Amino acid sequence: MSVDPEDQFIDKVISTIEANGYPEKKVSLPLAKVKAACESKGLELDMILSRLGMKGFYGKESGEKLIFSATQEEEPAANPFENMGGMGDMFGGMDMSALQNMSQEEIMGQVSKLMETMTPEQQEGMMDMYKNMSDEEKDQLLSKGKDMGLY
Repeated sequence: MSVDPEDQFIDKVISTIEANGYPEKKVSLPLAKVKAACESKGLELDMILSRLGMKGFYGKESGEKLIFSATQEEEPAANPFENMGGMGDMFGGMDMSALQNMSQEEIMGQVSKLMETMTPEQQEGMMDMYKNMSDEEKDQLLSKGKDMGLY
């Protein structure tokens, strides 16, 4: 066994989850206890999880549990309008991944349909949000649109 506290902690986590059926099944550990154990040893949980992931032990925080599985779960695609001064909320219900395979005309049709379902107040709110954006936020928005092939 290694003398390095981080290696010792990782070995302990691996032996604990393997004793509970890993890799045949997902294993969960109480997040608060694992965090407390990390802190008491002066370790960072993110670093421990990263190193475990490199060894094929993929841990993910879920509520009050730390769940380990043998396969890394894919993160959902990010909303390209995220962090755009509230614009992300306006487009939040739209499946942005579907836009990648659409032509410019199809995308504009989707945007047009979205605009038709908005109340005049929502449309005005969207314009106000855009007007109140910083130049940097406006540039980001335009860049996202360009990346999506909107113009």
